[in-house]
Amino acid sequence: MKYFILIFLVMISLQSSVSQDMELYSNEQNEVEWDKERKLIWEDFKGTPPSISETNAAASTRCGFDVSAESNDNKELIAVTIKNIFYCDKSWVRPDKRNRLDLLEHEQAHFDLCEVYARRLRRRVLDSNQKLDIDKAIYEVFDAFKQRQKLYDKETNHSRNKEKQVEWLITIADELLELSSFKK
Repeated sequence: MKYFILIFLVMISLQSSVSQDMELYSNEQNEVEWDKERKLIWEDFKGTPPSISETNAAASTRCGFDVSAESNDNKELIAVTIKNIFYCDKSWVRPDKRNRLDLLEHEQAHFDLCEVYARRLRRRVLDSNQKLDIDKAIYEVFDAFKQRQKLYDKETNHSRNKEKQVEWLITIADELLELSSFKK
């Protein structure tokens, strides 16, 4: 009887785990919010590759924010939520390259690098002791992000330079860890 109950509990646990994984990897999603537990899969890349391009895949990501306001005791409270989003419909991979896990890892690193800059923006907003010009902060972080994404692709030659790719993966992982107190 104890053996039967143990098997039953394990089956429920596995079913719950599979349900959570199914939610994380729903095929219906058009956007994926960054989550360290949820890595990109090729099925997330739903866009159409351009007919003329030497690139094998592209990840479309955005570090953006939502603003909400509410009044409380005659005070206006403003909440800024900074998000890192992957756009499935704007991201694409050439059909003959879907078997390349190294390429998928490269695109995941673009998404992870976007998270680094989302965290830098959160740090900048939270560390500000005075009125922050949010527009200026966003543009400065966004400009640094764009330059860094270009450098990443240049140095790794779009994942072809394996040694540089590994260096970048380590650097990005280190930066995510360093900024872990600013994760969402």
